[in-house]
Amino acid sequence: MECKKIMILRKQHFYFFSLVILVLVIMAFIIYRYNTSRSEAVSNSTILSRQTNNRIQIRGLQFSGYNEDKKVISIKADKFTIEKKKIGFLTTSLFNVANLKNTVIDIYGQGNVSERGMATGLKEQFSGVTFKDTFSKDALREFTGKAVISITMEPVSVNLYIEESPVTQISASSANIRMKQRDIVFQGDVKVISGERTLTTDRMAFYPEEANINTDSHFILKTGEGQFQGDKLSADIFLMSIESQNESRETKMGS
Repeated sequence: MECKKIMILRKQHFYFFSLVILVLVIMAFIIYRYNTSRSEAVSNSTILSRQTNNRIQIRGLQFSGYNEDKKVISIKADKFTIEKKKIGFLTTSLFNVANLKNTVIDIYGQGNVSERGMATGLKEQFSGVTFKDTFSKDALREFTGKAVISITMEPVSVNLYIEESPVTQISASSANIRMKQRDIVFQGDVKVISGERTLTTDRMAFYPEEANINTDSHFILKTGEGQFQGDKLSADIFLMSIESQNESRETKMGS
């Protein structure tokens, strides 16, 4: 009988010490995991801090620019980053450059555009068309205040309005707003649509103040009169007043 009691006590002690050891092992594992995750968190925090020092990143940008209380530009992008870059080969200075992903820009100009002008393409039906306020200090204060010298967009779609009426759409694989030159340079699969007129090329510049475009790359222009192509073209944003070099007509569209 006494022997049975001893055996029971020994089993109880064994179970007790086994439970204590198990608890200690679990606690040691929890402490180890906590220290490991804390170390990783500190490491990630350091990396994030370094990135923050060199880059400002915002998701879901929505921006509207005004000049004298009148909206002249709005920008929407999925991602917005400002980072320091060296511009050019001969400079050692770093400049702030904004990078936008999946960008849609609406630009509002001023001037008089008659329905007859849009239908017939008569230049005299357009008067005082300009987008000169697009790059004013007030309109792009959010960027100029951060000393941004250029805005790169991939891809991009630009909608041009006269007052509230849409007149021209420009799309491209990428574009660069050059603050100093006050223009926008498009590259890759550039397409301009204004009414029934369509221009496709690989590289093109848009000059807001003069409300015209320029390309020194091969282009194809489609109008109601036919299809044309060449290697250099200057035109207004309506693709009506055209100056081109090495132009050739390919097809006749309509009678």
